[in-house]
Amino acid sequence: MLRSTTLSISINRDSGTVYEFVLNPGNIPRWASMAFRSVNQLNNEWIAETPQGPAKVSLTERNEFGILDHYVKTSFGVDVFVPMRIVQNGNGSKVIFTVFQTTDMS
Repeated sequence: MLRSTTLSISINRDSGTVYEFVLNPGNIPRWASMAFRSVNQLNNEWIAETPQGPAKVSLTERNEFGILDHYVKTSFGVDVFVPMRIVQNGNGSKVIFTVFQTTDMS
């Protein structure tokens, strides 16, 4: 089993607004700036510039459950799965995601 950490943050915006923001791959550098410096669409794929080099980012299809799971395929060919959820929390939202430490990560 891989080591993992589950992180969460409360955001003072309704879950629909947060979901739409995160669902847009062009916004990834705005909410994951430590891992993604930029992201551009190339041949119908989203390619992010990371500290380890280019990586392909694939988000789950739009859905009514707030699921925003995504895969990041690193330049080393490793697929990193990142499960992510947006849930309503009163007038705001809770964003929850898990990061797995793959065998090639220090």
